[in-house]
This record gives sequence, structure tokens and C-alpha cells, in this order.
Amino acid sequence: MVRSAGPQQWVWEELRSIEAMNFRFKDQQPPEIYTCNLTPKMLLYPLEDVLSAEHIISEFKPEEIINLLTHLVPEKVRITVVAKENSTKVNLVEEFFKIHYSIEQIEPELITKWKNCGFDEGLQLPTRNEFIPTVFDLKPRQDWGIIPELIVNNEISHVFFLQDNEFMLPKATVRVEIFSPLPLQNPKNQGMIGLLKRTLEDSLSEFSYNAHVAGLKYTVLDSVYGLEVLISGYDHKLGVLLEKVIERMVNYTCDGNRFDVIKEAYLRFLRNWEREQPRKHANWFIGYLLRDKRWTCKEQLDAIQGLTIDELIDFVREFVSNVNLEWLVYGNLTQEEGKDLVSRCQKIFESKGTQGLPKEQELRLRELKLQAGSDYLYTSDHLTHSDSCTTVLFQSGAEEPRANVLVELIDQLANESCYTQLRTKEQLGYTVWTTVRKSNGTRGFQILVQSAYEPSYLECRIDCYLETFHETLQEMSNEDFLQHRNALAIHKAEKPKEQGVRADHLWSEISTKQLRFNRVEEELKELEKVTLSDALQYFEELIGPTAAKRKRLNVHIISKAPKKKQKKIQIENAIPSKVIERDPCKIEDVCNWKAEHEFYPAAEFPTKIELNQPII
Repeated sequence: MVRSAGPQQWVWEELRSIEAMNFRFKDQQPPEIYTCNLTPKMLLYPLEDVLSAEHIISEFKPEEIINLLTHLVPEKVRITVVAKENSTKVNLVEEFFKIHYSIEQIEPELITKWKNCGFDEGLQLPTRNEFIPTVFDLKPRQDWGIIPELIVNNEISHVFFLQDNEFMLPKATVRVEIFSPLPLQNPKNQGMIGLLKRTLEDSLSEFSYNAHVAGLKYTVLDSVYGLEVLISGYDHKLGVLLEKVIERMVNYTCDGNRFDVIKEAYLRFLRNWEREQPRKHANWFIGYLLRDKRWTCKEQLDAIQGLTIDELIDFVREFVSNVNLEWLVYGNLTQEEGKDLVSRCQKIFESKGTQGLPKEQELRLRELKLQAGSDYLYTSDHLTHSDSCTTVLFQSGAEEPRANVLVELIDQLANESCYTQLRTKEQLGYTVWTTVRKSNGTRGFQILVQSAYEPSYLECRIDCYLETFHETLQEMSNEDFLQHRNALAIHKAEKPKEQGVRADHLWSEISTKQLRFNRVEEELKELEKVTLSDALQYFEELIGPTAAKRKRLNVHIISKAPKKKQKKIQIENAIPSKVIERDPCKIEDVCNWKAEHEFYPAAEFPTKIELNQPII
């Protein structure tokens, strides 16, 4: 087919435009990555062409294309087949990894058959790429800094807009959350959202390649709130892709055969969650315990086993009938372009009768509030991996600038020493870390260890480390403390190196309904005021072994898989145990346990946000 049509100059011109565009507007890379990518090219091209040789296409040479096509014949084909069924047909073993394989010649009769197969009328050469941008002008700028403004606020859409004044590229990011209360109503709805996401991605594949080569990216994400659509790339044709994605979702259909294949893959994904690493289970159960609602993979699996394509289509109709659309429009766009883009997409929803949600259905998940002085333990068995896992969370409370920087500072101070003691010296396991847990408007300090040792022993070692860390804080010099504080300040003040990273920061404030777009500046001011005595007092009140206000949640993932070798409960470099004996309250019935607790308020947008004004 390609030989019959011959070399097409318009195809070459498309490729030339795309490569020149990518070279001209290439995103900034970290220096170490850029140099590693550049070095091998110095062996291939003249020094003056190293930067551009793989991007700038200068001359159309149809004779070379024709020559290449003469080599693309059945006689020169190599086919690799990987399948379990081949295990009885292999007769060779690879030297290093001992992989069994075989090499066979293709039968001449089959080669002849391929050469004379004729044309399949269902196959066609690609058409012109409608997503390739031709306009790269920077739009007139309004100096709003890095604080978005609300430009649309109607019964369906909230649109936050920010024109890019940092990177000055002809690119943009549009992100929209299609928010619905349906996924949180029952596990079947949550499972259907996951299946909708996967079948939608499958149906979008017909134009995803053209969009990708033209510098446009799209992502569809599923969550407990519905779906998110992210489009980024050159702004000229970004709206074309966004409308296609929205239209495909609102006018949802699915081929029956593809539905069966995708459903089976999704069911397998849900089943395989049981085989995930223990550390992933530990983190998941922390969220399961602290969020007011969360469906397990097993609950979703059981709910959608017998799901039919008609049920999914009916669900999608119900899903799009009542939604809220939360938008971020950011980059090389004007306010009017942003409004027009959102308006066109909203009309696609309204063509199906979509209406906005009442305010009482807009609420996000709430986070469970642990009582001061509490100490809880939740255990779960793991049947696949021989490692177990222990994670300990010290809940800090609702977000506010001073509390945020204090818990981040504790993590900064503890991170390296925790790894050194529990991983390097005691060699409990390869996975040892501390982190700041951020969830539903709350913060907490978390330590996790995955190991072949029993979880109860791991928790004992964590407690011993915390006691030693307490002593370290007490003996720390002010000079050492200031070094840690300055390191945290430098990390927090680091500016994004790519437009997409800035968009992620903005979206995190919108999706959580925090809207603290000046968060970094606020927290840096608070960080400057924090002293060593403040950090010590925070640790002693909320984390330390005798902390009266400590709110502690422990999760043990206990391996029930066969172990190759039992670990000895004796470690040469272990810190001597000086900790106070604990008697945590074991969580037996999660629903009843949650019912006994209060929850932090659900996040919601401020009642008064002025249109067309930066949100401060």
C-alpha cells in the first residue's frame, strides 16, 4: 500500500513541522539528564549539529524512501512470539538470565503467501493530522503573577484561570473534574467509574497517536469523585482535542467485544490488588480507616462481576445528568479564550440535559479526627509476599500554616536519621521512610518499614528510634537546627521548572478546595519564626512516647506467605529499648470504630469569591 502510493511530500512536511516545533519549544530538563542524553550524540553527529541533528529535517528525499521500502519485504521479517504455550517448543537457554527460547526459520510457503496476500480494503494510509498547531504567538499578557482568578461561576462550572507569565511558551493546560456523588454511594458505582475510564481511553485511541505526535497529551483519571480529564500541550489545537474527549464521554458508547476484553482486564486488576506490596496495603488501610467512605477492591470486584454493557451505558447517562465541573485553565490563553473553551464544552454536557448539583451534594470526603492521647492498632493479613509491614501515623490535625511547617520540619529532621538507623544500621528492610501525610485538609507524620521481621517487632524498633530522635532534638545545636530549617525553606521555595509542574500545584489547591495559592509564601513566613524549642515542643506534645496529645494510628500488614528463612529477633546495631510499654486499642469493627469518632469538616470553597480577581 505504501509502495503503491509512493512517498507523500505532505507527510514529510508534517514530520518536519512537528520536529521543528518540538525543538523550538523543548521543555527545560534537569542538567544531569540533559547531559546524559546529549553525550552519546556527540559520537554520531558533527559537533555543530549535535543539538539539532535529530530534530531538524531539511530535505525531502523520495528516492531514499523508495530505497528503504525495497527492504521492507517478507523475506527480511523477524517475528518474536512470547507465550506460555511456547514452553514445550524451546530448545535454547539464554546465557545470563537463563531464559528458554528457540530460533526457527519461517517456512518458504508462508513467505510466498505473505508476498501474494493482496490488499485489505479496510486498511488505509493515515490522513492529515488535524492536531498539528500552526500558530505559536504569545497572547497579550495580564500581570496576575501566579494567583488564579475565578472567571466563570455558574450552576455547572467553576473556572479558575491563570495566564502563564513564567515560562512564556505557546502551551496551555486545561484540567476538569467531572464531579458526581454517585461513586461514593456504593461499590458498584465506584467500579463502573473505573470501567468507564478504561473503556473511554480505549475509544479515544483512534486519535490519541495524532494528538501525541502533535505535542498534545491527554489523561483520563478515575477517582471517588468521578472523572478527571487533563489536556496539555500547544494551545492552538488544544481545544479541538478537549472537545473530542468531552464529546466521546458525554455521548458514550462501547463495542461489545471491547467491553468484554476491558472488563476482564479490569477485574484482573482488582483481583491483583491482593498481591500488591505490603507497603501499598499499609498506606491504603491508613486511608481506609481515616476517610469517612472508601470501597475496597473486593467490594468493587463482587459488585461488577456480572455487569453488562447496557448497565454501564445507563450508568454513564445518569452520571453525566447531574455533575459539577471544576476547571483549571492555565497557560498561553486569554480570559476570553478560556471562557469560550469552557462554554463550548459545557454546551456538550447541556445537550444531554446536564444540570448542576445542589450544594449539599458537593461535599468532599471528611477525615476522621483521632482523640488526643489515642493509640489504635489495625491488622490485616497478606498472603502473597513474605515481607510484612508496619506503618505508624501521628495525626497533626487540620491544615494551617504553622502546624504545616512544624510537621514538615519534623520530617526534615527525622528523614535521614530514621533511614540510617532502621535501614542501614539495623537492616530491617529495604523500604524505610518517613513522610508528611496530606489528606482531606489534614496533616500527619508517618513512618513506614517493610521487612521480613514481624510487624510488632518493627513497631518496637520504630518506638526505640523515636526515643533516640527525641534525645537528638534535645541535644541538637541551634546551628544544626538552622541548617535543617534552611534546607526545608530552599526546598519549599524552589520554583517549578516546567509549566506542567506549576499546573499541578494549582490543581492541588482547586481539587482539594483549599484555594491557598499563596501557600508557599505563607508557610515560608511561618517557617522563619520556628525555633528549635518550637520543634522540640511539637514533638513532645504530638509524637513523643509520653506525648499527652498524641493521636497515633498503627497498621500492621502481617505476612502469611511461606518464608524462605526466619529472621532472628536480634540485631547488632539496634538501639537498646527504653520505651514505655504501650497497650494500643485494637480496631476490630471499622464501621463501629468510625461511628464512635468525630470528623474534620469537609472541604468546600469559600462562600464569597469575587469574579475576575486574584484569589488570595
